[in-house]
Amino acid sequence: MTLNAYPNQSPFNNYGWVLQQNASIDRHYERNIGYEHQPITQVVDYIRGDLDRSIGTYIEPSKSQKFKTSYSSQKFLNSKTRSYLRGENFIKETIQAKLNLSDATADIARFYFNWYWSDGRSLRGKNVLTIVASCVYLACYKDKVPRTLKEISDVSGIQIKHIIKWSRSISKVVGHESEVARPELFIERFCDHLKLPVPTKKKAYKIASKAMEHSVSHNRTVATIASAAIYMAARLLDEKSISKSAIRLVTGSSLTSISLCFKELCEKKSLFLKE
Repeated sequence: MTLNAYPNQSPFNNYGWVLQQNASIDRHYERNIGYEHQPITQVVDYIRGDLDRSIGTYIEPSKSQKFKTSYSSQKFLNSKTRSYLRGENFIKETIQAKLNLSDATADIARFYFNWYWSDGRSLRGKNVLTIVASCVYLACYKDKVPRTLKEISDVSGIQIKHIIKWSRSISKVVGHESEVARPELFIERFCDHLKLPVPTKKKAYKIASKAMEHSVSHNRTVATIASAAIYMAARLLDEKSISKSAIRLVTGSSLTSISLCFKELCEKKSLFLKE
């Protein structure tokens, strides 16, 4: 194997050196090139022979050893373990950060994911991120953290129907008992995003509580009931600046769903006017 590197004054200096490989050997990473800055370079494959030219990306000396250790450790991991680590990292680095979940809720999600993974069930052919998103959805229910399916879907990139499907499957494995979510849990966060005053927030909370108590709009989602309750409270307290479109942008419910739920609440208006 021969490695020919251009001198340091090469225009490629900021991105590493152009390396030429004349031998057909197994894929590996060259570690000792003999220069002050050692680029990590992928060598040629069997098909292209010595026609390959790879530009090694410059890695700072302080990060070089960490990268080599990480790459070396991956060679000894099977596909199942790599999938598990990918799911763990996705919970911590993506979903927890973007949904602003507490460490306790994230730990519950990791517990569900670890339980499902260690139950002897194969992850081959399954979307690991779908399983992770479903575990996060169940964890939010368990920890009573108000996060809608749409929020989890937008962050994870997984369709809502797939999250619902896998959450049912995972709940059977981990023995998760689904509790009925209440719209009151969502109202405070929605009102904070809409910058509504405290009286409007309290009125919306009472409307949602009465709606659940008397089974008004029981076939609607909790986010839709919370949206309609906020809109009704704003109308009763003459908050003209709040529209259905503004509420829709925050809650994720459609305008049609909010309108229909609001109509159902208006039919039972006498329940919400009683103090």
